[in-house]
Amino acid sequence: MNILLKLWQNYVPYDIGDILDIYDREKLPLGVRHHILAVSEGVARVAKTFMKKGYSIKVRPLLEGVLLHDIGRAYTHGIYHGLVGAAIAKDLGFSEDVQSIIRNHLGAGIPKDIAASLGLPPKDYIPTTLEEKIVACVDNMARGPVIVDQIGMMEDWREKLKKGLITQDAVIRVLELYKELSKMLGQDIYEVIISYGQDF
Repeated sequence: MNILLKLWQNYVPYDIGDILDIYDREKLPLGVRHHILAVSEGVARVAKTFMKKGYSIKVRPLLEGVLLHDIGRAYTHGIYHGLVGAAIAKDLGFSEDVQSIIRNHLGAGIPKDIAASLGLPPKDYIPTTLEEKIVACVDNMARGPVIVDQIGMMEDWREKLKKGLITQDAVIRVLELYKELSKMLGQDIYEVIISYGQDF
């Protein structure tokens, strides 16, 4: 977690251990914690690369958001975990930017009509800010605590499609988000992540 910790120390005025304490208070399962930490390191690496290329990144909400993106999974692993997590973040006093990252991180977003059909409050849950897109994309690339390349990511999403867990449109949105960020970076996002080393 070299890049994550360095960015945290430079941009966030409190100890990262305070976030880990939230995991304990919410009784977040260990496997989810490992997943979050892998995604968080990947996000930090992507954010650092974007900043090197001159993009403006809201680093503090990005890091808080990614470290809390699955906090709702302390209560549900279903489609509601983004909303539950955003509510927890709100109760803890985190900014609207952080809440939006958590709320909009599922897949490459959930359009209003699909949200309503899933029983979510009818609104768009689409990542729109660069920070939201980075978290959603790297989370899509995570197979538990392991970050996989585009091929591995698409294998996972096609498997979800076969099981009827998602729609074809969702798979297309995931791939489009991956390609959008890769194009902005000027290289494959997975290559950006592993260019810092493969230790997570």
